[in-house]
Amino acid sequence: MVSQYIPFGFGRLGMSSVLENANISFARSPETVLPVTEVFGRATRALELFFGEGEPVSSAEEAALFMEAMEVFDNPSGLADGGAAYGISFHHLGAGWSTALGIGTRITGDPSTLT
Repeated sequence: MVSQYIPFGFGRLGMSSVLENANISFARSPETVLPVTEVFGRATRALELFFGEGEPVSSAEEAALFMEAMEVFDNPSGLADGGAAYGISFHHLGAGWSTALGIGTRITGDPSTLT
């Protein structure tokens, strides 16, 4: 899961401190700056709620998170889309889901400069 694979990857690259210390903002609300660990924690919880794993919804905030997860992950038709999401790319415009579809661009340069 995200909470295990991404830290493992950063550790293998000798870049654990980037994951632990980096902050990001999103294009839709650039004034809001969040720690990367908080974003990954929220994504992990959204997946747990969506798949019914772990603790059930326990607050209005989690109910809203569950609804967001339903909008992103639900597939009411049941038809396979032929793709898979392997991760989330953080870049200057926010989270890049399109990279999971093979149409995004890779980040180049020093990741320790992410803010």
